[in-house]
Order: sequence, then C-alpha cells, then structure tokens
Amino acid sequence: DTESLSASELRSEIEMSTMDACNTYTSAAPASNLLSGARGLDSEIPFDGQDRGIKNWEFLMRLLLDPRTNPSLIEWENEATATFRLKQPTVIASLWASRHPGETDLSYNNFARGLRHHYKSKTLLPIPQRQLVYQCGQKAKEFLEHLRKR
Repeated sequence: DTESLSASELRSEIEMSTMDACNTYTSAAPASNLLSGARGLDSEIPFDGQDRGIKNWEFLMRLLLDPRTNPSLIEWENEATATFRLKQPTVIASLWASRHPGETDLSYNNFARGLRHHYKSKTLLPIPQRQLVYQCGQKAKEFLEHLRKR
C-alpha cells in the first residue's frame, strides 16, 4: 500500500522497478539497429555497449503503469489516445532527481525542459492549451506495450 510507505521507500521501489523494466526493454534491441544507426526504438543506446540508463519519458511511462503512482502522481486523461496528466509534477521531478546522487533539488521546470527535448522526435507530444498534459508518441506507445507484456 502506497500510503504505508515512506517517500524514500516508495522512491526506492519505483526506481528499482523502473530500472529493471527499462533495462529489459533496451537490451532486447537487435544489434543491427545499433550498428546501422536506424531511428528505431533503441537508437539512443550508446554504441560502446554501456547501459544508457532510462530516459525521463520512459520513467513517466513506468509511473503510468504503476498502481502506486497512478492515479496519485500521474494519471491517464484518455488511455485510448495515450493522453496523460502529471498530477504532482514536483513529486515526480523529485523522484526522477533521486536517481542521480547530488541532484535532489531538480525543479519541475528543469524536469519539463528535459521532456521538451522529446517533442522533436515525437516521443512525447504537448497538448496545446493544457498544462501538465502530454500525449504519447509512437515510440512511447511501443514502450508502454512492452511494459504491459512483462
């Protein structure tokens, strides 16, 4: 039960399950995608074979599927159109920052700046005139599908 966990315990549990899911997803990439430079699901994985870590949009997808955080921190506005709302953006930014030692003061504005980097690739899409509401692009939808199959 989420309410019985301290913030640090919840943060730790979410971090572990998020890292596990994202590592499984990215390790399933065909080697040909990495070598060809194809703009596929795994195009951002470094060529040196090191774990790239998770992206902030992958973190949000994991939170959407986690009953400990959905609907308390993040929720679907319309799951059919893959549109979601950040209900507690400062808490989400704090959870994200807790993954990086020494970065405990990440503001939501800085977290959102990171999310905006994914607009160009259409991984995440902003919903005009709606604050804290985003739509999943194709890459994010495929990632969600992968997580659901686990």
